[in-house]
Amino acid sequence: MASKKIKQHLPLNRIDKFFNESEFDLEIQMGREWLEGDLNTIVVLFRIDLNKTITDDLYGESKTKHYHTPVELRVRIDSMEEGELETRDNGVSARESQIKMSFSVFMAELEEKNCEVSRGDMIGYNDGIKGMRYFEIFNADNRNISLNKTILGYKSYWRRISCILIDSDVFNG
Repeated sequence: MASKKIKQHLPLNRIDKFFNESEFDLEIQMGREWLEGDLNTIVVLFRIDLNKTITDDLYGESKTKHYHTPVELRVRIDSMEEGELETRDNGVSARESQIKMSFSVFMAELEEKNCEVSRGDMIGYNDGIKGMRYFEIFNADNRNISLNKTILGYKSYWRRISCILIDSDVFNG
């Protein structure tokens, strides 16, 4: 028996009866007013300049990194938590626990400031107690396909960036 190809019907357009582009824009505008006006949390993004940074041919590492001009981003801090203390088999700590931070940023702000967040970029955050602390991004959320990042399944509008605290000898602004 010959196999028959089943032609799937994929919708090309969304029915705009209940939610359309103008309503989406209004929701984003109100969310940004809250974020930028009421919350007003700022992080500084230090993007690596890949054109000026000379990397190792084998692993792509570099001892001296060059950065683009820092960019201030208005964000919402989602979490700041201390990681687990790593220990060896004999009970001696192998490494101190590391602080992880994740924050949300509107994709519209990234587009307006013409910047792309990537893994390995640095973030500066002034926590008000210890002053400016620096984090390295380990998840830039570049694959933005999650339904919880949409409004009513319409389209994505924010990204969650995850980073880890680094020592001042690695990066200090």
